[in-house]
Amino acid sequence: MSPSSSSKHSRNIIDSKGSAQLFEAWAHLLSYYYLRANRKEFPDS
Repeated sequence: MSPSSSSKHSRNIIDSKGSAQLFEAWAHLLSYYYLRANRKEFPDS
């Protein structure tokens, strides 16, 4: 196993972790805006 392939493998692991965190951040943002939009439509609830 050459050092370049091993570094690429570790980079892939980091990328997958980063994309998972990015997906979580997107989910939080989407739910946040969705709730805000719902509150605007139903201010008394």
